[in-house]
Amino acid sequence: MSSNLLPLYHKLLREYDKILNLTDKLIYALQTKETEESINSLLDQRLRITQTIQKMTLSLRNFSLSDSERVDSQVIEQLKSIHSRLEEKASLLEKKEKELERLAEESA
Repeated sequence: MSSNLLPLYHKLLREYDKILNLTDKLIYALQTKETEESINSLLDQRLRITQTIQKMTLSLRNFSLSDSERVDSQVIEQLKSIHSRLEEKASLLEKKEKELERLAEESA
């Protein structure tokens, strides 16, 4: 279990960090009225990361333990911690998305 699942969750955390960082850059770009080309580049990067997150989330949702794998309580605790961090990042992303929407409406 730990050999398959934990690395995927850690990668998902890194992808959330990337999208949060790009969202901050996009907010800044909109606030400072950067060029359309610059904003489009950030949007493209953000779209690719969003698609990666969606694929990873689908993989996690469809993950199943084989009969031979034993559930280790230590791994479960690590997964709980990672899951909690993912929830925090998702909540933060949701707030930033609202800020992005507001800025996009103002600049339209």
